[in-house]
Amino acid sequence: AALSILLDRVVGWRCTLHISAAIGVVLVLMSIPVLRETRSQLKPTLTHQSSWIGDLRQSARLVFLSQPSVRFLLLSSVLRFGAGLSIAVWLAPWVRLAHPGREAHFALCKALISIVAGTTSALCGGLLSDLLSRGGERRRLVVPCVGLTLAAVFWALAIRARSFEAAMFWLLLEFVGAECWFGPTITVLQHLLPPAVHGGAQGIFSTLVLLGNLAPLLIGAMQRTQPMPQVLLLVVPALYLGSALSFGITMVLAPAEQPLSSKEMSYASPSQRPAPLALAAVRERLLEIDEAERARQDGSPSPPR
Repeated sequence: AALSILLDRVVGWRCTLHISAAIGVVLVLMSIPVLRETRSQLKPTLTHQSSWIGDLRQSARLVFLSQPSVRFLLLSSVLRFGAGLSIAVWLAPWVRLAHPGREAHFALCKALISIVAGTTSALCGGLLSDLLSRGGERRRLVVPCVGLTLAAVFWALAIRARSFEAAMFWLLLEFVGAECWFGPTITVLQHLLPPAVHGGAQGIFSTLVLLGNLAPLLIGAMQRTQPMPQVLLLVVPALYLGSALSFGITMVLAPAEQPLSSKEMSYASPSQRPAPLALAAVRERLLEIDEAERARQDGSPSPPR
């Protein structure tokens, strides 16, 4: 998206929008074979006793009314979406205002930052959350709590930077802290809800982007009466810190679970540990193995498997 600034300078904004729309159409056409294959594998699940409206209503009820931790997790996501969309909309206008004549350099730097820092943050955040999950799934949220807090600090430093190079350096670190939240959030959301509503919960999570779009509108309204840097310095860190706080509340309210024992950790490697929903079956199987071993030592017949 940042490279569209360079494209706009060459062919104009109207042609740039046409090219973006054409790319979107191509991507949609490329997804049609996948959607057809998936649709052919689906089996009709609705009967005369249920309807899609009833299923949707039941999913929404379970998502919003099941646990307070789920509601705080969704609130965290709304605030995080708001911060990200605010940066996406207002970062380029701020660069034009604070560093005039550096638009082309910004387009290249922003594209590289999004690719390198964004990808690195997402991968490292997922790996770190997997390590933290050994003490319980809710500990995954430590990653977005710390990452978004650092992102708020780095964003403030980027806005206050006097040189363009310093601003891009702090923006790079801001992306590293801000993009680590997605994987842990989806994992914890699915962990807190029953499998029957995972699809509905994912759909609700995706629609939270609509609420996040209110943040750029708020910035646009505020910058009419206040300087843009001051508004960006206030709103974006507030959204980041609010999201981090809400993630922390989710971590406190989420039901605790018994950490894996050393024997269970040896049963499955960290990269192939059983999911939380299958953990009870794993422990039951380990008890059966222990009973069989004791039975063999006592010389009595082993219990049926």
